[in-house]
Amino acid sequence: MIRPEYLEALRDLGCSQQESRFLYLAATHSGYFTLGQFLGTQLAHCPPIR
Repeated sequence: MIRPEYLEALRDLGCSQQESRFLYLAATHSGYFTLGQFLGTQLAHCPPIR
């Protein structure tokens, strides 16, 4: 289960609920994801994390 505050932090950056879940899972379980995976989930409009 993903802690709600982690998803909220990503949503505060402009990501949808689905985008936030993907980013969290990809970052915590694989450590990285490919550009193809990123673009394939239509996250390109999500603002960059700084």
